[in-house]
Amino acid sequence: MPKIPTFESQARPTAEVGGIKTSFQVPVTNDVFTKTQSLVANYYIKEQEEEAKIKSLDYENKLLPKLYDAYDKHSKNPFPSEASSSFLKEGKEIMQSIADNELAGENNFVKKRFLAKGNASLSTINLATLQKSRLLMEDEKKKVGNDFKSGLYTELTMGAIDIPFAQQKASDYVNNNISDPDPNVSVNKKKFELDSMYKDIDTLAMQKDSSSDNTFLDRLKKDPNLYPRVDLNDRVKFISYAQARREKAEGEMAEANGKSIIAESKFDEGADTGALLIPIINQKFTNPQVREKVTDAVNKELLNRSKIFREKGAAEYYLNSFPALKQEYASAIQDPNKFLIYKQSMDRIYLEKQVPEQYRTYVPNDKVVEIVDGLKGTQNADEKLKSINKLKATYGPEIMPSLFKQLNKAGLDTDIQVVMSTNSVSLQKDILSSLSNKDLEKQAENKLPSNEFKAMKNAVFEQTKNYREIILSQQKGGIEKTEYLLSFEKTLYNAALNRVVNSNFKISSSKAVKDVVDQWKSDYDLTQKTYFIPKDVNGVPVSVPGVKDKADAILLAVEKTNYLEQMHGKDGFSHYAKISGFQNALPENLKLSTKETFDAYVKEKMISSMKKHSKWLLNGDSTGIVLHVELANGIIPIINANGEKIEFLFADMPNKKNKIKSTDMVLPVTGYALPPLLQDPDQFKETNY
Repeated sequence: MPKIPTFESQARPTAEVGGIKTSFQVPVTNDVFTKTQSLVANYYIKEQEEEAKIKSLDYENKLLPKLYDAYDKHSKNPFPSEASSSFLKEGKEIMQSIADNELAGENNFVKKRFLAKGNASLSTINLATLQKSRLLMEDEKKKVGNDFKSGLYTELTMGAIDIPFAQQKASDYVNNNISDPDPNVSVNKKKFELDSMYKDIDTLAMQKDSSSDNTFLDRLKKDPNLYPRVDLNDRVKFISYAQARREKAEGEMAEANGKSIIAESKFDEGADTGALLIPIINQKFTNPQVREKVTDAVNKELLNRSKIFREKGAAEYYLNSFPALKQEYASAIQDPNKFLIYKQSMDRIYLEKQVPEQYRTYVPNDKVVEIVDGLKGTQNADEKLKSINKLKATYGPEIMPSLFKQLNKAGLDTDIQVVMSTNSVSLQKDILSSLSNKDLEKQAENKLPSNEFKAMKNAVFEQTKNYREIILSQQKGGIEKTEYLLSFEKTLYNAALNRVVNSNFKISSSKAVKDVVDQWKSDYDLTQKTYFIPKDVNGVPVSVPGVKDKADAILLAVEKTNYLEQMHGKDGFSHYAKISGFQNALPENLKLSTKETFDAYVKEKMISSMKKHSKWLLNGDSTGIVLHVELANGIIPIINANGEKIEFLFADMPNKKNKIKSTDMVLPVTGYALPPLLQDPDQFKETNY
C-alpha cells in the first residue's frame, strides 16, 4: 500500500489560537521537540541580526566621521608606527564612547553588529593612515636628502670642499640613510643613489671650474678623464664656455693693458698708431699672441682717446682712467675749496702727458651737460643770473675759462655765453629778460617804424665789426664761427629791443643799440686785428698795455733775433715735416737726402715763414694768446718738439702753469729777457741770446 506522507511544521511559535484545527495529531516525542526548538531559535537570531543591521547603521554613520577626523589628524604624522598606534587608540576610544553612551539601551545584537562593523572600519582606515604616513615619511626623507644634497652641492660650488671630499660625504649619507628590508634591493638602491650623486658632483664641479678656474682648460688638456660622469652634451657646453671665457678674459686683459699703456703715455696728436709704443709692449709682454692683442688694443685705445679728447675733453678721459683722480674730483664737488687741489693734480697729468692746451678740461662731460640743462631750464632772469654767478663762484677763475669752453661746446645758448662774458649787470639782465620774452618785435611793431628792426640789426652788425674780424681770424671752425657771430649779434639786438620796450619806448632804438654794444665792448680791447684783450679774466684784472707790449716785443724777438732757434732747442724743426701736406711740397731731391740736409732745409723754410708770417691768435679758452705761423697749407701754432708754444696769458692766473707766464717781460719757453721796444725798429740789430 502506498506510503502516507507526513509534514513538519515550519511556522513560528505563536500565542495566537488558530481558527482552524487539524483533523489529526502528530505524536510528540523528545527528538521532534528539540529540532523544533532549534529552528525557532535560529529564526529568532536571524531576525535579531537583521534588525541589528538596520539599527547599527545609525551608530556606524555617527562613528565614521569621527574616525575620519582622527585619520586626518594622525595621518599627518610622518612616523607610521606612531601614526597607526595613536589612530587606533583614539578610534577605539571613540567606539567605546558611542557604545557606552548611545548603545546602552540596545540589545547585544546591535552592540555586536556595531562593534564588528566599527572594528572593520577602524582596520581599513588604519591602513590608510599607515599609507599616508609612509608617504609623508618618504617625502621627509626626500626633503632631508634634498637638503643634504643642496648643502653638499653648495659647498662644492663655493669651493669649500673638493670632489673627493664631496664623494665621501655622499657615500656616508647614502649608507646611513638608505635602507630596505630586502638586502639585495638595498644594495642596488644605494648604488643607484650614489651614482646619481657622484654624477651631480662631477657636473657641478665641472660647471664651477669652467666658469671660475683659469687653469680649467689646461688641467683638462693634461687629464681628459677629469669629471668622468658628466654627460657629453654638458661636457661640450662647459668646455665651450671656458674657451669663450678665456678668449673674453684675454681680450679684456689686452684691452685693460692697452688702456693702461695709453693712459700712462704722452699725447702725440700726430700719431695715430701705436708704433712708438711697441718697445713698451715688447718689454711688458713676452708671449707673441699676447703682444699682438695688446698692440691691437693700444691702437684702438689711441683712437678712443683722441675721440674723447675732441668731443668731451681730456678730463673725461683721465677721470675714467685714474680712480684716485676721480675721487679727488668727487671731493671737490662736495667742497669747492678742494677744486684747486684737484686742478693741480690734473695739471700735473697734463704736463706729464704733454696734453695740448685746447683739450685741457677739468669737469666731466655729464656734469657739463647737467649745468647746461639747468641753465636752460631756469626761466626767471634773476634766478638764471644767480645760477651763473654761483657757477663762477664754485669753479673759480682757475677752472671757469675751460668750463666756459666746455659749456659752449655742450650747447650753451649764445645768449648765456654773452651774459657770462660781460661784467655789465644791466646788460646781463636785458639779455636774460629778452630770453623769456619771445614777442618783443610783436610788442614793438605798432610803436616803431617798420624798417626800425632791420636798422637796429644793421647797427649791431656795424658796431661789432672789429669783434667779428677777430673771431673770423681764429683757427678752424669757419661755419661754427659764422653761426656764433649771427647768434651773438641777435643776442645784442634782442637786449637792445628789450631795453626799448621796457622803457615804454622812451629810449630810442639807436641809443639802445649803442648802449648795449658799448656796455659789452667796455669789457674788451678790440684794437688788435687777430685777438681781443679782456679787461679781466674771471675777475683777475688784465694789464691791456702790458699785453700789447709783450706781444709786440715777442714778435720783434722772432723777427730780429735767434729766439726761434733757442725756443726749438736741440730737437730743431724737423717735426714740422710731419705736418699734412708738407712732404708734398718738398723738392724731389730732398725726399731722398741725408737727415742733416733734410733738417737744414726744414729749418730754413720754417724760420723764414715764422719771421715773415707770424701772428697772434687766442688760445683755446681766450685767456691768452699763442703765436702762429701762416703756411701755404694752413695756420699752425709755433711749437717745439716738446709741445711748448710761444704763448702767454693775459693775467697772472691763480695756479697758472709755471712755464706759461702772463705779462712778465720774459720770452716764452726760454725765459730770456724780452728785447726793448725801440721807436725805430730798424735800429734793432740781430741779437743772439
